[in-house]
Amino acid sequence: MTSRQYEECFKTIPDIIYVSEMDFDTVWSKVAHSGKQHELLHILDGSMELVFEDNGKTFKGEPGNTFIIPADTTHRDTFNYSKGLKVLLIHFSWGALPEYFTKVNNSNINKIPKESAFEISCLFDAIRMDSGHGTEDHILANARLINLLMLFHRETAILQKKKIKNDTSSNQKRLLVAAKNYIEKNYTKPIRLEEVAAALEVSPFYLSRIFSRESDFSLFRYLTEIRIHEAKKLLWEGRHIVGDIAIMVGFESSNYFSKVFKKYVGCSPTNYKADDHG
Repeated sequence: MTSRQYEECFKTIPDIIYVSEMDFDTVWSKVAHSGKQHELLHILDGSMELVFEDNGKTFKGEPGNTFIIPADTTHRDTFNYSKGLKVLLIHFSWGALPEYFTKVNNSNINKIPKESAFEISCLFDAIRMDSGHGTEDHILANARLINLLMLFHRETAILQKKKIKNDTSSNQKRLLVAAKNYIEKNYTKPIRLEEVAAALEVSPFYLSRIFSRESDFSLFRYLTEIRIHEAKKLLWEGRHIVGDIAIMVGFESSNYFSKVFKKYVGCSPTNYKADDHG
């Protein structure tokens, strides 16, 4: 379904069939049941667990939480009988609910931030006040219901985008750590970007872009810094000549090593060694 087709689904307004603030009967907890209309169940007092019989999915709810139950869906509303359960129950018809339920469901509508949760509570109160007074009030209640459903839709979309962004960021950080680990284990060998990318099963372009974005410098600057760091330790130990150290830390020639070392440290390897042991 294209975005355009998806939007077309929501040009129809839901029609409220029944609204009631009620104390749930224990029979709804004991006996699996379904209805011919969709249900919107908003918890006012008590806690419950919604159990869908067809797939075994369960959803826990507390005051302020809301559940959507599509028509002809067999379920049970379990709760503590001694404490009771008070809800605002709305039965409604709406042809777009199947499409809507592909985006909005009982796993995500109760993760909405408190700021929007207050607005949701106010809309439920308004629907309850508007119901049962006449044609105009019924139309207004239907309008409030589509407002409520679209609010769920918008907030769910925002949460999903944040999740994707967080997941992407987390994956990129793990990739960055893996790249650094690879370099730290292989810095003594000639390393090319393509080799690191192949080891991590990503493209060289993507790895280079993520590394520079996450760490503020290039992958090969990190490689050079690791090599210089290890070279400084070897120079401090004083057991190897400069030419050997250059090869040991991955440089192809001592001249190039000396040039890079001076750029990063501020003095030549020989002077660094003399300063430490002179």
